[in-house]
Parts: sequence; structure tokens; C-alpha cells
Amino acid sequence: MIKFSDSLSTSILDDEVVVMDMISGKYFGLNAVGSRMFTLLKENRSIETTLETLSKEYTVDKGQLKSDLLALLKNLKTKGLLDTDEV
Repeated sequence: MIKFSDSLSTSILDDEVVVMDMISGKYFGLNAVGSRMFTLLKENRSIETTLETLSKEYTVDKGQLKSDLLALLKNLKTKGLLDTDEV
């Protein structure tokens, strides 16, 4: 299961999510697709469940979708916003 850092604060602006790390004071903006991925994962969904939902919502190759989702997760982990060994 994906676990986000406890220091996160999120806000929704239009169709985008802004994530703020309350410890560092840095914030990160996610585009519409990244925001949807983030929202689904924050609902305590697994990577596979998130991929299934996204594949029903977007007309994109499932392999590409998985690659994009894993890239987002790796980026979040690199920035210290994610506490998981799944990525």
C-alpha cells in the first residue's frame, strides 16, 4: 500500500492538486492527470487498483499509464513526500 508522508498538506485549485511539504515549506503542483493519480492513491488504493480505475477513465495504453504512475511515485518519493517501498 502507498503511504504518503504525514507532513503533506494538499489543496485543489481548479482541476489540479497542489501538494505542500509542511517540513520543508516546498510545494509541488500536479497537472490534471497527475492530480487524478494522486487523489486515487490518497484514497488508500493500491497501484493496481489505481491503474484499473485510470484505464477506464483515460484512453491510453495501460503500459504507458503504469509507467507514468510509477514515474510520479518515484518523483514523490525522491522529494520525500512518499513513505513506501513499493516504488
